[in-house]
Amino acid sequence: RTPNDFWDHLHPNACSWAPDGDIVISLRHTSQVVKINRRNGKVRWLLGGRSSHFTFANDHGFTYQHDARMPSPHTLTLFDNGNFHRPELSRAVEYRIDEARMVATRVWEYRNDQRTFGAATGNVQTLANGNKVVSWGGFFESFPDDAPFYTEVTRGGQKVLEMSFVNKRFQLQAYRSYRFHWEGARPKTPPQLRLTQAEDRLFYSWNGDTTTRTWRVIANGAVIDVHDKTLFEHSTVLQNGSRAGQ
Repeated sequence: RTPNDFWDHLHPNACSWAPDGDIVISLRHTSQVVKINRRNGKVRWLLGGRSSHFTFANDHGFTYQHDARMPSPHTLTLFDNGNFHRPELSRAVEYRIDEARMVATRVWEYRNDQRTFGAATGNVQTLANGNKVVSWGGFFESFPDDAPFYTEVTRGGQKVLEMSFVNKRFQLQAYRSYRFHWEGARPKTPPQLRLTQAEDRLFYSWNGDTTTRTWRVIANGAVIDVHDKTLFEHSTVLQNGSRAGQ
């Protein structure tokens, strides 16, 4: 085929390291996950599709998946888009991988209460506390406008946090969604202060700062307030008409 007339036979859409150093690749168009020996490039096993090396236990298998990865030696997670299933519904799923018996056992799955079908994209993230983050993909016009782009659930399926795009006019969708610790660059401008004369209330904020944990308010050389930073902007009433020194 030519560059302008190609045959997308495999459509690889995810590639990551396995805990043992091998490579895990998701092949969407064959509904397979392949593990490759990184030393010699040979296939260790295939999961799913027409030539699976594994038998599924407690599961019917997956189709047109995204974001297959092995967060631990015997665990594989992926977003099962569910194309051509009846009915077509997407889910996040986790398997226990037994490479000795060649059995993949479903140990966890989650479908949202809207019974969403994301025909393409999507992902599953395992957090340090055991929660799962699910992005429901989308890509096609059939994807519902009110479908979330981020859902965080506990191991037991309890919803912790969910987010959707507000502006439906542009059909905004997310390829993947992740939760992680973010630390911004230190702002080049100092904290901003504003004092209201009527009630002697001092407002303070530091736009762009992500590292400050505690505010300390000093007036006339004395500390009048110490508190955790929990909001973008805080305020403190200056008692007896005092003015802040810093």
